[in-house]
Amino acid sequence: MSYSPAPLFEDIMDSPQGGAAYWLNAEDGVRIRLALWRNGTEGTVLLFPGRTEYVEKYGDAAAEFEKRGYSLAVLDWRGQGLSDRPHSDRALCHVGDFREFQLDVAAARAALPELGAPGPVYLLAHSMGGCVGLRSLHEGLPVRAAAFSGPMWRIYLGPLARRIALAFTGAKVLMGQGKSYLFGTNARNYLHIANPGKNALTSDAAMFKKLRHQIEVRPALATGGPSYGWLNAALRECRDLLKAEPPDYPVLTLLGTRERVVDPKAIRMLHSRWPGANLELVQESRHEVMMENSEIRNYFYGRVANFFSSF
Repeated sequence: MSYSPAPLFEDIMDSPQGGAAYWLNAEDGVRIRLALWRNGTEGTVLLFPGRTEYVEKYGDAAAEFEKRGYSLAVLDWRGQGLSDRPHSDRALCHVGDFREFQLDVAAARAALPELGAPGPVYLLAHSMGGCVGLRSLHEGLPVRAAAFSGPMWRIYLGPLARRIALAFTGAKVLMGQGKSYLFGTNARNYLHIANPGKNALTSDAAMFKKLRHQIEVRPALATGGPSYGWLNAALRECRDLLKAEPPDYPVLTLLGTRERVVDPKAIRMLHSRWPGANLELVQESRHEVMMENSEIRNYFYGRVANFFSSF
């Protein structure tokens, strides 16, 4: 199968030469974008990004993995980046069921060998991508090992607030308001409104400003707040994944000690009953371990590359 070239905005990222992006068609006809850097010979890291993210955000990751011998593939989930968006308001982050993301995963899986991505393939999943990635492992994703960064196995809410949110968003969906912005959110991206020094993502103010600059220069990549439907789907998927027995894969999870986007308790709980899975706390890191200061970033990429090389 031939894949049509897609835009890749190299002007807003520090990535290696030779990267390319392609359009893929999911089984249900949704068009998604996949970016691929093929210069590493030790295998390909398939990176599942988080909510609101886009492939250009991981240009630095492509450079870091190339230095360590790995190629990198990153996709824009449906509803994000340049992939098809399900609503006339392009800023709205919406999905009706998290199982829809598995169609994007299947399209990426099929494309990698045809696009010349060197094997073996390893999974690296961040935040919402960690939720999608865990489901993919349950469904037999053919990767040799998996690493997670601040995975969204439960959203950072208290038990009572979580139950209320699940019931309330479920009611909103039943009332036909599932594609409305969640209360308190709008079309603006978190990067537009957060304080560079006090944000929940990274303690590196320069990195935060770089990420903000990316969506200011290329606003087509930006995504705003989630819908009631997205939150309801996310809460249901996290609940179901935490009830399931962990899949049989070698796993490494890196979690910042200053995490306040996803629920660290859920991550610890799942790891406590996951034989062979390793959980490491990254001191002073916030949610985006891959976007932290240079010392934390160097540790992260070296640790993940060494982990992958052992399988």
